[in-house]
Amino acid sequence: MIDVRKIHYDVAITLKDGEVVRLNRHNKLLLGLTWGDEGRGIAARANIEIPQVKYKGKWLSNYVAVMCPVQVFADGEVVFEGTVWYWNYDSRNSDRRTTIVCYDRLKFLMNSEDAVYYTAGQSTQFIIGDICRRHNIPLHYNWESIVHERLMFNGRRIAEMIMETIREAELERGRTCVVLWRNGRMEVVRKGQNRDVYVFEAERNAIRTRDRISMDNVVTRVKIVARTTRTDIISPIEETVVGDLRFGEITRFIRRTQDTTIERARAEANEMLSENRNPERIISPVEVADVPALRKGDVVLMKAGSLAERYWVKSVTHNAVRRRMTMELEPVNN
Repeated sequence: MIDVRKIHYDVAITLKDGEVVRLNRHNKLLLGLTWGDEGRGIAARANIEIPQVKYKGKWLSNYVAVMCPVQVFADGEVVFEGTVWYWNYDSRNSDRRTTIVCYDRLKFLMNSEDAVYYTAGQSTQFIIGDICRRHNIPLHYNWESIVHERLMFNGRRIAEMIMETIREAELERGRTCVVLWRNGRMEVVRKGQNRDVYVFEAERNAIRTRDRISMDNVVTRVKIVARTTRTDIISPIEETVVGDLRFGEITRFIRRTQDTTIERARAEANEMLSENRNPERIISPVEVADVPALRKGDVVLMKAGSLAERYWVKSVTHNAVRRRMTMELEPVNN
């Protein structure tokens, strides 16, 4: 078990002149530090708060510019690596500090657009690899592939192109993966890559858990709507896929496009029914003792309150000052 009281957090920022400055609580140059993987988007983020103090005759924040390299360490191990994206100065009476917001390299894919066309018959791995090659992103791909129908991305965010392609593969395979920046490359790997599965227990290292049950997500019947170019008629129903009617008749529509076969639409309907066959258990973010190396896609074991099974980490935010982390979770056997 990790003793969070003994974890040493440290930040290294390469300033505009090339000098590397270490920020930590001991030298009083680090007021706040959070980092982690957000649930939406593929880039990891770090927020670093530094005091408004003089350094070599100038304010320390004056030496920090966008694109300055940043590393976050926990007990000497790198747990975040990226660049300064922006910083914000805040003055409240005598409390003057600068918040530095950093992202890893995948942020560029989230903010950049491209246009590309792939003919039918290309594999998931080929498409993701080609997108990464076009934008000089090193790639480690250790997951599954399918053969895709034609894909056309016209002026789309690059991260959206990657995740849309992966989502098609996940839909067909019935398994999910995780996309991360790690070890100087983008990784597309199966979930649960962590060698050590951390256990969080009530009255030990689990601080707060909350969850509830809701029927808002339930779908019991899906109607597949035929393709049509007419706007003056109600589109005919090609097929109705019926699921589990224990919770009544709750219907959703899937509208076929020019590029969607009836087989693919049927697969999407069955996937929708499978994903939404039972009332949803909504797990609020849980707060636990910090494990600095924990990433999105890792698996953890919860033994606190009504949470008593293995979960995937959907997002995680580490807080170095509080020595805690907040996780969004989903059951492994969902």
